[in-house]
Amino acid sequence: MNVKFLLIGMPIFVLQACGGSGKPLETEGLVVGSIYRNATVCFDTTGDGSCSDERVTVTTNDVGKFSIPTSYGDLIAEIGSGTVKYEPDTAATTNMSAATKATFRIHSSLIATSAVLSSISTQVSSEIDNGSTKDAALKKVAAAVGVDSTKLLANFNSESNLINKGLLQAYSDKMLAVVQSVVAAKSSSVTLKDAMKSVLTTPTSQQGTVQYAWTQIGATDTPFSKLEITGASSGSNAVTLATISTKANYSSTKYSDPSITATTSLQSTDSKLYTAGGLVARAIVVPDSSGNAACPKIAIDGVLSTMSQRAAVAKAKGSNGATYGSAASVDFNVLTCEASIASTAKSASINGTPLKLMPAKVNRVVVVGDTGCRLKGPTAFVQASDGTSTGGDPLQDCTDETAWPWAKIAKVAASFNPDLVIHNGDIHYREGFPAGTQKRWGGAANAANGGSEVNNDTVILPKFVAAKIDDSITYGWRAWEEDFFKSSGPLLAVAPWAITRGNHELCDRAGQGWFRFLDPRSFPAGEPEYDSSYVASSSYSNNASGKKYCSQYIDPVAMTVGDLQLVLLDVSMMNSSAGLSSSKGATFLDHIRVARQLTQVSALPDSSDASKISWIVSHKPFFAYSGGAAVATNASATSAGADTWQLQKAIATGTESMAFGNGLLPTNTQMTHAGHIHGFQMISHPTASGLPMNILMGTTGDNLEGLIEANTGTALAARGWSNNITSGAWPWFDQVFNGLTVSATKWYGNFAQYLPVNFSSSQLSGAGKKETAVMSEFSFLVIDRIGSTLNWTIKVYDKDRLLLRSCTTSGKSATCDG
Repeated sequence: MNVKFLLIGMPIFVLQACGGSGKPLETEGLVVGSIYRNATVCFDTTGDGSCSDERVTVTTNDVGKFSIPTSYGDLIAEIGSGTVKYEPDTAATTNMSAATKATFRIHSSLIATSAVLSSISTQVSSEIDNGSTKDAALKKVAAAVGVDSTKLLANFNSESNLINKGLLQAYSDKMLAVVQSVVAAKSSSVTLKDAMKSVLTTPTSQQGTVQYAWTQIGATDTPFSKLEITGASSGSNAVTLATISTKANYSSTKYSDPSITATTSLQSTDSKLYTAGGLVARAIVVPDSSGNAACPKIAIDGVLSTMSQRAAVAKAKGSNGATYGSAASVDFNVLTCEASIASTAKSASINGTPLKLMPAKVNRVVVVGDTGCRLKGPTAFVQASDGTSTGGDPLQDCTDETAWPWAKIAKVAASFNPDLVIHNGDIHYREGFPAGTQKRWGGAANAANGGSEVNNDTVILPKFVAAKIDDSITYGWRAWEEDFFKSSGPLLAVAPWAITRGNHELCDRAGQGWFRFLDPRSFPAGEPEYDSSYVASSSYSNNASGKKYCSQYIDPVAMTVGDLQLVLLDVSMMNSSAGLSSSKGATFLDHIRVARQLTQVSALPDSSDASKISWIVSHKPFFAYSGGAAVATNASATSAGADTWQLQKAIATGTESMAFGNGLLPTNTQMTHAGHIHGFQMISHPTASGLPMNILMGTTGDNLEGLIEANTGTALAARGWSNNITSGAWPWFDQVFNGLTVSATKWYGNFAQYLPVNFSSSQLSGAGKKETAVMSEFSFLVIDRIGSTLNWTIKVYDKDRLLLRSCTTSGKSATCDG
C-alpha cells in the first residue's frame, strides 16, 4: 500500500504513523524559470514523465511554491493552460497555453526535503537517465551554464550574485524552449522521459566529443568577393595590378588622383555583391582516442537530424607561423559541422547544449571586439626610453585574467542574457612566442622613470607550460580553442553571433581557422591554407593547380531581424592610412570594391525603410581616432590621423576613382560597429552630415590603446569625452606638444567639413607621464532598446560588471555621460 493511496483514504494521524520509512510526509518545493504560478506538480509513480495518470497532484501558489504528500519516483511539474509565468524582477506576467506547454522534472536521487523544478533540473535528470552519476550530471550541466554545481538546483530568482543569476536565467530560458519543443514533438510511441533523454543528452552512438556549439549569422554563397580589382587606367594609360599594389609607385598626390580609375572583373556569373543571411548552428567535434569523429544530431523543434560537415580534420597544413615565431606546419584535428535553422524554428540544441535562436525583435545586444591574447614574435618587444621600439609586440600573459581578461568578460557579458552578440573581429592573436627579454620604456635601467623588463623565456613561458597552453601558440586549432572557443565560455551559446573578420584572420595570418570555424559563408572548395608563393597582386591564395581557396575579400552578408538590418562587412584588408596594407593582395583601389558592395546593400528594401534601422558591423572603423600625436621628442609635427582613410574614401562623394568610391550607405544606417583600435569610442556627427554614429569597441581582451600623446602621456581628448564640441584639445583642434604644432585631424574628402558634435572614449590612467599613461579599461558594451522605439542605451561595463559610462541614442546621434 503506497502513501498516495493512504492520502486519499485515511485521516492525517494515520499518515503520521506511517512516517517510519524515514521519508518526510510532505515534500515542498518551487517551480522556477522565473516563477510559475498554478503549475501542476506530482510524483511520477508510473515512470512515464507525466502527471496525466497520477492520482495525487497539487498546484503551485503565487510564488511558485508547492507542498505535496511524499511518494516515490521523480517529481514532475506540468506547465500549460492556466499556468502563469511571473517575472519577479519586473512583475511582468505571461499566461501560458497549450502551445507553450512544458514539463519539468527532478530525478528522485536529487530530491531531499525540498526540490526546485526547472528546465535545468530537467536536463540534469535526463543526464542521470543516460547513465551519468548524480555528481557527474551536475558537473556537466554546471559547466555549460558557467556556475558552480551547488547553484544548479537552487532558486536562482533569489541569487544575490548578479553574474550567477544572469547565467542561470539565460540557460533556463534557452532550455525552456527546448523542453517545450520536445513536449510538442513527442510521439505516442515513446514516453516523455525517453523523448527528453534523446534530445537533452549525448547519445552513446556519438563518435568523438562535441566540444563547442553555437549559432551565428551565416549564408550559402561563395567564400570570396565576386569583384576582383584587376588593374587601373589614367586617361589612355593602363596601369598594372602590380603597380597599384606597390607603395613605391604611389605618391601622396596619386592617393587622391581622380583621373586614376579601376579596371575590374567578376569572378562569378552572379553579379550580386552581397548575400542574404540566415541563422546557422555550428559545432566542433574532437575525435576520440581512435581518431573517430562524426557530426552530431541537432534537435530543431524537438526533431533530430544529422548536421552536415563543414570542414574535415586537417593536419600538417601550411601557415605563416615562421614569420612570427611559431610552426610553419599546423593541425586542425577537429571536425566542424553546421546546419541551417529556419526563421520559423522555436528551439535548437546539440547533444543537450541549448542554442538561442533569433528573436522576433532584438532588444538587447552585447558587443565585443579584439578579444585574443597577443603573442607575436619572433623576438621580444624592446622599447627605448624615448618610446621607439624594435622586435615583436608587447606580450600578454595569457594565464593572468588581469592581463588578459577575455574569459572573465565573456562570462560577465553572458550574464546579461542578450538576444545577439556582435564581435568586431580580431579573434586569433597567438601567432608566435616573442623570445628573449621584453623591455618597456628602457627596461630596468630606466626603472626610476617607469621602465620595466621581463625575460619571456624564463618567466612567462614556464607559466604557459604549467597551464598547458604552450601548444596554443600556433595558427592551428589549439590557438583558436584557447583564444576564443574555450575562453568564450557560456557566451558562446548564450545568443546568436554576428561576427566579422579582422585583419588577424586574413589569409596570410589566421585565415585558415577563420574559414573553418566562423566565416558566415560556405567553406571553400579546398583547404584555405597559407601559401608562401601567394602573389601580392592577387586577392586569392592560389594552390599549385591555380585554384582559389582563400580570399582576402568577402562580400557582405545582410540579415534583417524584426526592425534591425545587420550588415556584416569584411573590410579587414582596407588600408588604415594613406599607404598600402601590409597584407598580401591589397591595392590602392580596394575602396571601390567596398563602395560597390555598400551601394548594392543600400538598394535593398530594408535599407531605406523608415520603420527600420541598419547597423553595419566591420572590423576597421569608418570614423575613429588613433593614438599618440608624436612618438618621440625628435618627431616631426604630425597628426596621428583617423586610421580610417580608405574606408572614408569608399563612401566619399565623387566620380568613382582613386580619389572617391562614391558608395552609398543604407539611408537608415543608425550606427556602425568596429574594433581594430583597442579602445572605446563613440563619435556622433552633425545632423547635416547624414552620417551614422560610430561605435568603436576593441577593449575586450587584447593590449589596450587609446588617445594618448606619446611624449607626455597626456590625454588628447579632455576627460575622455565631450558633448556639443565647439572647442578643446586635439584631435579636433590644433595643439602644441613639446613645441610641435600638431594639426587637428580632418576626415577625408567631403566629410572634412564636419567636426563631431559628441564624443566619448576610454579613460586614461597614469596621465602626465609617458611611462605610466595607459588605457586600463578592459570592457564590453550592452546595448538595450528604449521601450518600443528605435533608440537605445549603450552601456560600457568592465570585467567585474561595473558600469563605466552610458550613452543614449536619438536617431543617428548619441550623447554620453562619461
